[in-house]
Amino acid sequence: MSTQIIAVGVSSVLRDALGDYNEHMFDVTPRHIEDLNAAEIRSANRRSTAVLVNASSGKMLDAPRELRMRGFCGPVLGITDMPRDSVEDEHVDAERFFLLCGGDRLIRSPFTARLVAYVIESLLRRPMHESREKQPAERAEQGIDEIVFGKGRVRMQLETRQCLVDGKAVRLRSSEFMILFHIARRPGVAFSRKKLLEELDFEVGTCDRAIDMRLGRCRVKFRKAATGADKVIETIYGLGYRAQA
Repeated sequence: MSTQIIAVGVSSVLRDALGDYNEHMFDVTPRHIEDLNAAEIRSANRRSTAVLVNASSGKMLDAPRELRMRGFCGPVLGITDMPRDSVEDEHVDAERFFLLCGGDRLIRSPFTARLVAYVIESLLRRPMHESREKQPAERAEQGIDEIVFGKGRVRMQLETRQCLVDGKAVRLRSSEFMILFHIARRPGVAFSRKKLLEELDFEVGTCDRAIDMRLGRCRVKFRKAATGADKVIETIYGLGYRAQA
């Protein structure tokens, strides 16, 4: 049986190249995520299936979240035209955000159909994670659509990456949003800088100071939006940070 690839927003050129790979080992089907029904998701989980998403558009970076909430357990691979040698903070953050939303790998250009095929094959060889296989509904309740904290002052929405402070929109960079969202998922629980770096899978060499800088910028923006709003991010001296419940 051939391996199924559900291609979301992927060009016909790449779809055809994957379809021709290794004596047509891939059955490539273009689809929109919103068109996938429960029966198709269950069928995809029973057979060897991967989802390939064109994440060049920022709106598609959280596609893995939608797939996980619908119950898909297989690999979710993203491709993007952001160059691999880019060192801009926003480009690095895009990859982190894709992974945080439940993606498995984000490949940056330039890439070949053969490289994409190799990555898909390697991902499909991995055992399915137990929590993905058995608890898709529970995962959806853990995180993730919307978080309210700070005695109701701050509201964060993952799908739109919108942050509201006392009803006012505050623009956060991707890395700032990710760190704060991660902390705010468990208000009142303290997170060490080391734990945040590990759980958010920041690049080797990123120091504790990276956490301080980003949460510091969040505080400045919150304070500008509303008096005292910066206090919803609490510093636990000698340990790290927590979000006010």
